[in-house]
Amino acid sequence: MIQTKILWDKNLAILATIGNNAPFVGLFGTVLGIIRAFHDLSQQVGTGVQTVTAGVAE
Repeated sequence: MIQTKILWDKNLAILATIGNNAPFVGLFGTVLGIIRAFHDLSQQVGTGVQTVTAGVAE
């Protein structure tokens, strides 16, 4: 029983690390989407909001 608790505690640290870093991965994806949206906007002439929102929504 003690060995099981030690194993769970060790795995809990890994899960906590993943849980703490997950929001940063999402934020990174949002930043990449915004960069792509502005890149697409700079490549097209006469575009509107649809170009920007398509890149951010990914």
